[in-house]
Formats: sequence, C-alpha cells, structure tokens
Amino acid sequence: MRKAASAFYKKNYDRAMQLFSAALVSFPSSVTLLFNRGLARYLKGSFHQVLTDYSEAMKLQPDSSRVYNNRRLCYQAWKEYQKAIDDFSKAIELQPVFAGAYYNRVSTYATVGDYERAWEDLKKAKALNYSVNPFFWQSVLKKVPGTG
Repeated sequence: MRKAASAFYKKNYDRAMQLFSAALVSFPSSVTLLFNRGLARYLKGSFHQVLTDYSEAMKLQPDSSRVYNNRRLCYQAWKEYQKAIDDFSKAIELQPVFAGAYYNRVSTYATVGDYERAWEDLKKAKALNYSVNPFFWQSVLKKVPGTG
C-alpha cells in the first residue's frame, strides 16, 4: 500500500493503479484501496472505471460520505449534473458538517444556473470554516438574484 501511495503522490497514476489493483487481490473489501484506485483512475480520465470503483466502495461502506463526494467527479465529467448534486446531497446527509461537499456542490449548482442554492452552500461551507476563495465568493454573490 505504501508503494501505491508513493506512486500516486509522484503522479505516476498508471503504477499507482497497478499497485492498488494488486493490493485489492489480497484485500478485496478495502474501501480505502478502491477509493484511492478510483481517484488515480479519475486523474487518468478513466471515468467508467472510477464509477465502478466508487460504486463497489459504496456497497461495502454505504455510509462513506467521501466516496459519494468523489463519485460525483464522474457525473460532472459526463455533464450529469443532477446525479452529481444527488451524490453531494447524500454526502452531506451522511456527514452534515462535511464542508468540502457543500463547497464542491456550489460549482455544480452554479453550472446549472441555481445561484441561490450555490450561495447557500457557499455560506454553509464558510460557516464550517472551509477556506473560501474571496473572488469565488464575489463571483457567486453577483449572480444571486437581488444581490448583484
């Protein structure tokens, strides 16, 4: 596992995927291995494989908010924004103080033109001490009806 993580951090995603896959032979129920291999696959653009890894991880650990938060990467790449929003919402339902999920959902809401919900999520992320880029804050605020 250490070698796989090292390859991942060195951005050698092919090697990382290979090593995570090898480790999964011995530990097929490891949500961490599936999660990390899924992330390496995402960074390589293998979205269908990412979806497979994260969906399998969800079967093993259905209460993992971070898996839902990351699975939305596939849906965003495929422009399936409602599915991405659903995954963010599930992550938040499972972990209501998951500031990163609120922050990540902002861009999806903004993409579909729902700036009011984007603004509410941005305020919630900031209230949960998420580091919010002030330029992003202003750009969302300008698009909320009645504030710009």
